[in-house]
Amino acid sequence: MTTRSNDSELKTSNDIDNSHTPLPPRECLKLCIQTKSLHSLNDVIKSYQRKIGLPERRRSQSLRSQLDEFHEQINALPRALLDDFIHFSHQSIFEPIFQLLQSKSELSAEHLTCIETICKFCTLLLAESKNFPQNNAKFLQLAQSLHDTLLSLQGPTDLKLAAQDAISLLCESCWHSDAFDSTQTLVTQVLPFLIVQSFECSSIRTQSNHSMRRLYAMREAFLHLDFQHESCSLLKTILLRAYLQPKIFQASDAISFMSFLFEIDAQFADDIDQTIRNQIPEQRKSILRKYGTIYFKAWIASNDQSRQKIEDYLQRYIHEAVHAASIDLFHALRALLLIFFENKRHEGIERMLYKTCSPILWRAVRAANDPVRRQAAVLLFDNFPLRDPDFNNESMDQILQQQFDIAEMLLFDSNPLIRVAAILGVSKILSVYWDLLPESAIQQFIRKLFELANDKSSSAVRAAFFEGLRVVLENHQTHGILKPLLSQLAPLINDCNERVRSEFVLLLVRVKSIRNLHFYHIVSIENLLHRMVLDRGRKLIRTNLILLFLNSYFPLNTNGSSQVARCLALLMKDSDAALVFYRHVVIHTSVSSVCKLAALLFQWISNAYPSIKHTKSSSNVQQSDAANKHEQDENDIVKSSVTRILVLQVIGKLLQSVSIQLQSDTKFQECVSFLQMHFKTDQLLALLKAVERSPMESETLEEGICAIWHIIAYIGHLSSNNVFLETLLSELIRINGASSQRVLGGMVECLVQWKQLDVLGDRIDDCLDRWTLDNFSPSAQYVDASNLAVNPITSLCLIELLFDRVKNPSISRKLCEKMLSRLEECARHLMEMKMEDLKAVCDQNVQSIVKLLEVDAEACFSMAVVAVHDQTPRLKESRKSTQLNEAQVLALQPASLFLPPEHLMCLVQWILKLFSQALGSTSKPKRKRTAISESLYVKVHQPWRNLLTFVVLLLMESIVFGLQVKPIENDAHPVRLLQALVSEWCEALESIKAFEHIVVYLGHYLLHSVIALSEDPSVKTVISESVEKLHFSLENALKAFPKECASINFKRSQKTNRTS
Repeated sequence: MTTRSNDSELKTSNDIDNSHTPLPPRECLKLCIQTKSLHSLNDVIKSYQRKIGLPERRRSQSLRSQLDEFHEQINALPRALLDDFIHFSHQSIFEPIFQLLQSKSELSAEHLTCIETICKFCTLLLAESKNFPQNNAKFLQLAQSLHDTLLSLQGPTDLKLAAQDAISLLCESCWHSDAFDSTQTLVTQVLPFLIVQSFECSSIRTQSNHSMRRLYAMREAFLHLDFQHESCSLLKTILLRAYLQPKIFQASDAISFMSFLFEIDAQFADDIDQTIRNQIPEQRKSILRKYGTIYFKAWIASNDQSRQKIEDYLQRYIHEAVHAASIDLFHALRALLLIFFENKRHEGIERMLYKTCSPILWRAVRAANDPVRRQAAVLLFDNFPLRDPDFNNESMDQILQQQFDIAEMLLFDSNPLIRVAAILGVSKILSVYWDLLPESAIQQFIRKLFELANDKSSSAVRAAFFEGLRVVLENHQTHGILKPLLSQLAPLINDCNERVRSEFVLLLVRVKSIRNLHFYHIVSIENLLHRMVLDRGRKLIRTNLILLFLNSYFPLNTNGSSQVARCLALLMKDSDAALVFYRHVVIHTSVSSVCKLAALLFQWISNAYPSIKHTKSSSNVQQSDAANKHEQDENDIVKSSVTRILVLQVIGKLLQSVSIQLQSDTKFQECVSFLQMHFKTDQLLALLKAVERSPMESETLEEGICAIWHIIAYIGHLSSNNVFLETLLSELIRINGASSQRVLGGMVECLVQWKQLDVLGDRIDDCLDRWTLDNFSPSAQYVDASNLAVNPITSLCLIELLFDRVKNPSISRKLCEKMLSRLEECARHLMEMKMEDLKAVCDQNVQSIVKLLEVDAEACFSMAVVAVHDQTPRLKESRKSTQLNEAQVLALQPASLFLPPEHLMCLVQWILKLFSQALGSTSKPKRKRTAISESLYVKVHQPWRNLLTFVVLLLMESIVFGLQVKPIENDAHPVRLLQALVSEWCEALESIKAFEHIVVYLGHYLLHSVIALSEDPSVKTVISESVEKLHFSLENALKAFPKECASINFKRSQKTNRTS
């Protein structure tokens, strides 16, 4: 179908004049008709359509002159010439085409172009020519024949649609001009054609050529059709399909047209209502509101008879909404009805709503069924005030008082969801009708609402109170009465429920925007800052708390010295809150502002260390002079080492918050250049040395060094040189095993950000390899500048930090697998050593050996977890498959991808073997230990006890998670591991001849864990034998060492019932 392009509307008239041939000179149009040249005539019409398509306001004077001249040519065409052209078109062109159509043959492109050209020309003559033979029998016959073939044309798609659209436009012109007495016979094919075309029209085409607008323009044609006749069944079906097409609602006249259809036929109106009703459960909210608008406009335009039917439809909707079986269905029906509630001021709507709603809602709000009461309450509050405007004053007061009483009753309903609905409804009433409500009703409602703020039985009620209070504050008249009451709410900022706290913070944000109300008069700043720290992991609460303090501690319209002073003030008030604030402040401000503050703070910290002061250039941050002015006032702060460290941490948080944007988006290249200019390499390295030489406590010193490494991590990524990397590797060589985890964590963060973990991996692998070959000797020094080897304990700490970040996409899985493989080799080397050799190694270096095994166990567990994490997206996609049955969907859970590590079981077996050999498995009685020997025994064995506890906990957590897969099979991997663990523990309990606290205690823990798992019937069937076996062994151990077991803090387990 050919239509006027929207692109043409964007052109100027001069563009059109230059891009197309001018309209034909005088007599040219007449010559085209005389010579029957359809190709020339087609070119003339297309040229005219391009010209006329330009809006009137954008036509140049020359274009207007050309159009006027063309109109004169049309009017100058003689009547005889037009009669001859119509006769020629019908006899020489259309009769052969009609014969092809009757034989159901496909028309050629030339035939379709002829149809399009003649139809467009006839449409143009109907609109412009005074001499057009409208009552010509040949023309009527031609138009009727074209109309009858409209839906049966066959040919190339584009040309066919263009020809059909031209025929439709001709028939529409005949209808609008009332050219014939039987014009109604030219619409029966046009109407369904326009409806179908409106389904396919682009949403952009909302101008006069849109099919829906053309259809609405000739809507009166529907009144001439007999909708009860069988011939209209197809048309009715197509019309009903229009209500199922969301795309069609984007047309400007779609709603008006669909509303008009209610007036055509009473039975057809029922069909429309049923069609819409069937769509309600599945449609989105925006379409439901469109449906409501259709009913609304239909009601306004209806007469008495059709209006009553529409009111019956609405009353049925209200009844179904009140008694909806699901909350989703209720919200859908409510979305449809809201258009009536929102337009109550329209004449007659309020009276109609009172008539349709009151018989249902008055009974429903007192129903015994909780959902019915809730849904009726919501509709009642939406409809407030529910009244008939024809009531006298006394009746009006009675009906309003009845609604006040019902609202008060609902506020204290036994069901918390009904109380929530009542709170929101009463809040809306207070906000909208404050100046119309009696003072007694206002005071009563306010008092009741504040009572519900402390509803201990429901957090949803408390949250709804704050949500409703925000609505009440929308009316400025409420501020005076609420101001003294708001401070009573302060304790609720520490409510145990996250949603309540979130709604409270949103209320404070709303209060902040109200003149004469201050949020810090409701809750103190200290409490809010403390809450920011506690809720730093809850995004919504944290974000809104930051918004509260944004203007106070990150002012954007002030100079640099003021921003630094505000930052220092927040650090002095609450340093933890300051770190949270500046880590996430970028959400409410720009990346460039964050970079500027980081540079300002770095200059401040540089001034605090005289050894790294640098010359300030004129292009420096716009605070140089102001900073010097305030430097004297800040000397007391600068002298505080703790403050300097905190400022370094804030700089790191600021850079961390923008690191992703700076690395991934080229539009922030200016910010990158700005940071490179102000964070110079030599200054950062000088700052690192200055902090290391500073006289401060070791913990504070470690925090400062860690903070600088974090800054280097984010600045070094922006730098192209390798100075930072070389410095970091040299520092790793110098660090010994007793170094702080914080400092190492900062270095690992650097390597993660720089994507240089492979360099670290090679050094760690070499270190562990040499340590293993040296039989884990503590005396060897692994400091070799030639190959940058690092200390073994440092290597283990680095691996531990690496696996703490294993879910980070920047960390290569290949590197992690390489580290895990090296750790397992070290562990196997230990487990294969002879007992005498192992004892000699442990006597010299027990802490390092235990650390190695602990890191090995942790890395093994982390890799099993991250394997599930990596496959979770694929699992989610599989669950969306429509070809899976319910059992297959249930089986697709993370536990099905988790494989409990067998290496943990090997560690448990080996450690238990060590305990058994250390305690002696022979029948010789163990000599009584003295107090000194007991102290030495504990000192030697306590690290192994801690290690055994750690590994057992990891193994049991793995087994419990693996058993979540249902159904559980007897030979499932988690079941086999659990059975092996229980058997190993039973053997350990029976083999020891001297009491060992940790073996008995962990045996008791293991028994209770297995009993808890047995509560699941599917698990009980496969581990019941293990439960009995462990219970028996533990009972024997308790009998063998009753005195020693009495000192252990656990309850004796109850004997479980034997399975039949």
